Amino acid sequence: VGWLGLMGLIILYRAWRQTRPKLFSWRLPFPLGLTGGFFDAVGGGGWGPVVTSTLLGGGADPRQAIGTTNTAEFFMSVAVSAAFLTALVTGHWETTGLTDHLWSVVGLIAGGVVAAPVAGWATKVLPHRALTWLVGALVTGLAAWQAWMLFV
Repeated sequence: VGWLGLMGLIILYRAWRQTRPKLFSWRLPFPLGLTGGFFDAVGGGGWGPVVTSTLLGGGADPRQAIGTTNTAEFFMSVAVSAAFLTALVTGHWETTGLTDHLWSVVGLIAGGVVAAPVAGWATKVLPHRALTWLVGALVTGLAAWQAWMLFV
């Protein structure tokens, strides 16, 4: 929550100050990917918010930060989908009672199929500053929501 809030505020500050995007050294992706993957595995989510907000907070171009994060997440999704299909084909899905959650999984897949092209289109057509404001507001809002849920 603290990290997302801090990154959201930094992104909003960068949008307000109209800072130019920076290029990163090759040393950043490995620890950032490791940290994002850890939070994603431990918390059940967090790859996008942690990695994208850190790249944007560091001054990356919004289109490149979002595209890089989504490209890496695509390859991860392929691996997870392969494991999911293996569980379906081998019968592991039925023996552990996971069929109760089948419609939730179908809903997540359908939502992702619809949202992915819309997100790609939005990052293509929105101006740099508007996209930075939007992402900063979303990250800050997500952090506020998570903080609220901690105390409610």
